[in-house]
Amino acid sequence: MYRQFMKTPSIDFVTDALPHLLTETGIEDNPLNFWICYGSFALNQQTPESDVDLIFVHQIPSLPMRVQARYLDHPVTIYSLPLREFIADGIQRRYGGYFSGKLLNPFVAFGGLSDSVNIATETLGGFIGGFAATIAKEQGREIGTRENIVADCILAYLRLCPSYRAYFLRYYISPNFGEIWDRMKTVIPDALTKAQATTALTKDRFEYCSPFSPEEFHTQLVSCIARFWSFGSCCHGGNINFPDYYIQKALNYIESRGLEDQCSEMLDFLKQKAT
Repeated sequence: MYRQFMKTPSIDFVTDALPHLLTETGIEDNPLNFWICYGSFALNQQTPESDVDLIFVHQIPSLPMRVQARYLDHPVTIYSLPLREFIADGIQRRYGGYFSGKLLNPFVAFGGLSDSVNIATETLGGFIGGFAATIAKEQGREIGTRENIVADCILAYLRLCPSYRAYFLRYYISPNFGEIWDRMKTVIPDALTKAQATTALTKDRFEYCSPFSPEEFHTQLVSCIARFWSFGSCCHGGNINFPDYYIQKALNYIESRGLEDQCSEMLDFLKQKAT
């Protein structure tokens, strides 16, 4: 879906790394397994210190886990989980979108069958669709353009995870943001349609299917936030300070680089695109 952004050196690096990283997961190889690369490597924004961010979806019944590894000079973070749990983090929001929410970021799938990308995008649409529909409803809309829907989804995710602003800001200030945004306008609305969260009226107009009531919205927000931080703390060694670390890391990115004005501009951009 975003493979055209990922340049050959980055693709080759990740492709070469995966067989070595498979042993770190303790899972046997299987042609149905697939990997999702997101973050800086997916958009060639990596530095010599950048992590390689991966989700590994496999066929073995087990609990999701976080694996820390290294490949060459780069630290690697792998979230390894069975396909059933990956899908359950979609419409059931079993882990509060800990995995499916990452797919709002540009990502590239490696391995698996030809429908690996469809599985990933439908999981994303199932997770965020109801929240995006409710954001649109707050704007007095039931129908949206592709641009509306992308903005709705990101604004919805900021309700769930306010620190995501630091991650989306990386894309917003990059020189090729226009290309990234245009591609998101293809991937994200189609993901909601695959998950039956929207109905395509035309190529560029979509109707939301099921916004939450105010009570449902509040309940779903609280549930997702609790599940997100609970799993995050568990897979970071039971660290009860994980939420503080996660939020402070995002704030440091903005403040240490003096990006407060750009962050405000980005939020205004999203609100304008949502209307």
